[in-house]
Amino acid sequence: MLPKKEYVELPNYDRQNFISSAGSALRDIKIIGGGKIRSNDGWSWWPRKLTGEFRPHLLSLGSVTNVLIQNIYFEDSPNHNIEVSNCTTVRVDRLFVNAPQISPNTDGINFYGGRDQSLTNSIIANGDDCVSVVNLGEADVDCQNNPLLLKCRGGNVHVKNVTCLGGHGISIGGMRNGTISNVTFEKLLVQYRRHEAWHDFLLKVINLRSINIYTKLQSLFCYLIFLFAIFRIN
Repeated sequence: MLPKKEYVELPNYDRQNFISSAGSALRDIKIIGGGKIRSNDGWSWWPRKLTGEFRPHLLSLGSVTNVLIQNIYFEDSPNHNIEVSNCTTVRVDRLFVNAPQISPNTDGINFYGGRDQSLTNSIIANGDDCVSVVNLGEADVDCQNNPLLLKCRGGNVHVKNVTCLGGHGISIGGMRNGTISNVTFEKLLVQYRRHEAWHDFLLKVINLRSINIYTKLQSLFCYLIFLFAIFRIN
């Protein structure tokens, strides 16, 4: 990925993630082979958390059928590492994510809606959600009135043999309304540094299974270090 000072000079850079399906309904995408997808200067991007300026995801796929991501390293993402939205038949295996514990919003992988999805045999060390399972349409007013609507659903994810280090752990559901169903977490080690809870929204969770999960809570001072680091580099 280009350094930030060059990336922000690209046309419409603030509408594009680094690798993206660009909203096209594609099929049969494979990203395999043991290589690395990384930002060259995450520390230049992360302070934008405080200003609200755009930060690209490293990989974003939307409405894709048949996805295989295997044996790939992601490092120092400016924002989320992998986001799959409304995709069908997604297999992510041997994913390795690395970012500092104090890096903001560096989610390992986010499953938005979709069907038949899995994450297996992976290690994610980051500063935000390790694995996030989120419903579609969470800001839609219809989902507040009836979270069981098709456009308000998410889930259908199996997560197995995954180690989560230093971030926020596992996240189920977004910050608003909807339904999450058919989610299994199996054989996880989760070492997280804070728990997040959101209130006054309607979220239904159906058929959630957890098997052999070990968790450990770390300290809460990491964001103070992040703020110090920002002032140090600026």
